[in-house]
Amino acid sequence: MITYEQISAGEENKFYIGDGVYASFDGEHLWLRTQRVTGWDEIALGPNELDALDGYIRRLRMQLAERRKAYEDSKSGFKK
Repeated sequence: MITYEQISAGEENKFYIGDGVYASFDGEHLWLRTQRVTGWDEIALGPNELDALDGYIRRLRMQLAERRKAYEDSKSGFKK
C-alpha cells in the first residue's frame, strides 16, 4: 500500500496529463494516478515498464502515420 507521505513526496513533480490523470516521478518510478470515490488508483512504472510503454507508443505512432498516409493517398486518387 502506498502511503500518503510517498504520494506527497512527488507533488512538486506532479503533472496533469488530462482526463483526471496525473503523472509524477519519484526518482525511481513514473507514477500515474487518478482520484476515485474510494481514493487514488495508482500505477508505478519502473525502467522496464517505461521501455515497454515507449515501444508501444512508437508502434502506435508508426501505425497512425501509415493510416494517415493511406487516407491522404486515397483522397488524392494516388494508387500504388
